[in-house]
Order: sequence, then structure tokens, then C-alpha cells
Amino acid sequence: MRTRNSLIVAATVAVSLGAASPAFADHDGEGGPGGWVDVGDDDSEVGVGAEDGSGGSTGSGGGSGTGCSWDPVPEELIDEIWWEADPTLVGPIEDPADYMWYFVVCPTADGGYTTDLVPVPLTELADPIELRDQAMDILSLPFPTIAMNPVGDQVVHLATWLWIDDAIWQTHSKSVSAGGVTTTVTATPQRVIWDLGNGDTVVCDGPGTPYDPSIPSDEQATNCSYTYTNTSAGQPGDAFQATATIEWSLDWTVTGAPGGGPLPALFTSSPVAVRVAEMQALNQ
Repeated sequence: MRTRNSLIVAATVAVSLGAASPAFADHDGEGGPGGWVDVGDDDSEVGVGAEDGSGGSTGSGGGSGTGCSWDPVPEELIDEIWWEADPTLVGPIEDPADYMWYFVVCPTADGGYTTDLVPVPLTELADPIELRDQAMDILSLPFPTIAMNPVGDQVVHLATWLWIDDAIWQTHSKSVSAGGVTTTVTATPQRVIWDLGNGDTVVCDGPGTPYDPSIPSDEQATNCSYTYTNTSAGQPGDAFQATATIEWSLDWTVTGAPGGGPLPALFTSSPVAVRVAEMQALNQ
């Protein structure tokens, strides 16, 4: 490992230009029991419209080692500095485009650090597709928790408020790293598709608005509701079997190798039995 002032300056330039440092750890989107689903599992409650997919820190080339950071070199700097690489790392280099270039910064025992310019042949990089699939396997997404108003039985010709727990309405992601490459898969909720169990469907752009019984009805409103026109009498259990489904948009990013982009959507669903009654009027 060599220490070169020119490389240190170049590394500083790389950081100022926004070069990303691979994060060699899984993060975010930890799943919990009961209300979560592992995307990689074969679960009938989850529709996976993509190829199913924890990474540790492993380096490539002369700069690998615990505590070292691998910062991809900005493309606009490669032509200026590629000749700085130690030829003993990979041998003579004829075309820098055949390599992925990194500034590798490692701490030393005396409290300083060393900086090296490390080329990794593209043929030896960790496969970002494999890392993406691993991230998919450990990505957990929550099932919707369903709520309605009125509480309990619904009433014919009376609007039913529909919503899910908005605590789960956030992005969830997982990252996997190996060989200087980090991939991150991120799922973002887009809409809730309500199958009301009677053949009708309502699509809501968000989680819905909870009904607040402490506020007069004429002082609050919802952006997600449905009005049943028939009772559920005669249905199995005298109830409609309704379902709420969250549609998640999915994309992935990669640091240290080519790749990334949108993926097909994912879906998580929860069922609920909805009894719909008819309110009887009494004439005096």
C-alpha cells in the first residue's frame, strides 16, 4: 500500500464531486413478526412482479482491509489519474474502461491513513444483479392494517370510510455489499387497492384518513370511501370478503458498478370480513 499526496488530493476532489462511499452493512426496512412479509419468501399474500432477488465488507485489489473505504472514482477523473495505479495490482493496463476505479483509504496504526488508487477488472467485480437479488430476499414489506368507519357493521347507502395504518406508509429498503459493490433495493408505497368483496374496487392514492369520533362528522372528510348499495345477507358468514392491497413501486441503485433502475411493482394484501346491514326505519 502506497501513500501519495496526489491521490489524497484526488480523493478529496472525488468527495467534493459527490462520489459515494459504499456502506458495507444492511440497513433500514427491518421486518417485524406478524405484520411483515419477506419479499423473497414464497407467500401467497404477496404478489411479486419481479425476479426475486447480509452482505459483508469485502474488498478487491490492493486496498482491501477492515476499516477501509472504497470510493468509486468519478468518471471525469479517470482519464487524468488512472496511470497512478500500482501496476503490481493488476498488471499493465491498456484500457482504463476495462476496470472499475476506486480510491481506497485505510487507517494506519499511528492514527493516519493511506490512500491508494485501485483498479478492479470488470470481470472480477461482484455481480450487482446477484447482490440485488440478495437484497430482494431480505427486504421485508408490511401488510396493511385495515380500519373502517362505522366501526363494526356497515350500513347500506351510508358512506364507509376506508383507511390503513399510516405508520407503514413509508419507504423500506435493504442494501447488500460485496467486492466494492453495494446495491440497494427500495420499495415505496403508491396506492391502496380496495376490493370490497361485492365485485367493486376503489383505488386510493394514499393510506386514507382515519375517522375521529371526537370531531363532528360535518367537520371532517375523507379521500377514500365506498358506499354499499346491497346488504351482505346470503354471503358466506353473511359478510363480504374484502381485501386491501398496497401497491409498492420498486427500484434499485448500485454503487461501484454499472446497474440500477426501476423494477416491477410488489403487492402486499390483507383480508377483512365486512358485514353490511340495512337500517330499518320505524313509523309512528
